[in-house]
Amino acid sequence: MNEYFVIYDVGTGQELIRGFGPEGTAGLQSLIGNRGVVTIPAEDFNAQTQLLDIDPIVLRASLWDFTKTIRASFAVGGAVTSWGIVDSQPLHIQNLQLKVGVAMLRKSRGDDAPLEFTMKDNSVVSLTPTEMMVMAGEAMEFVDGIYNYARDLRTQMDAAQTAQEVLAVDIFRGWPAAQSA
Repeated sequence: MNEYFVIYDVGTGQELIRGFGPEGTAGLQSLIGNRGVVTIPAEDFNAQTQLLDIDPIVLRASLWDFTKTIRASFAVGGAVTSWGIVDSQPLHIQNLQLKVGVAMLRKSRGDDAPLEFTMKDNSVVSLTPTEMMVMAGEAMEFVDGIYNYARDLRTQMDAAQTAQEVLAVDIFRGWPAAQSA
């Protein structure tokens, strides 16, 4: 099944390129500069409907799907902490939560023996129970910031009334990212 898409200028909503290909093709497009991509119905593609004349609801749904994909990618891309970047893949977060449980137990016993934790770059940090809890909190707060950013984008999309206003919500840039922190 084919997917139909338009690459556009986020600032103006101006259509730059139309394309189609197997499902998932739109997500593979290179978005340099101020470009965005949105999927459109086959009917609008075939009728050459101008991008700004496409139903904002259709465009909003497409951008929200892309937003969720981008959010998921950043959520597992690493979390910035005061000790470095923590791997935020689900199993690594589970390990971090396990370490917090151990840290809480040790604190309740008055034991400040350090705990070791392997960071995303495979370096090992040795932390007191309190530091372990702080690091975990910072990691969770970073990942939560990614979800907050996505919610803010959704609010902006929902407030947009026209196709141009929907397309002006730049979901492709501005995300908190571990590699740029």
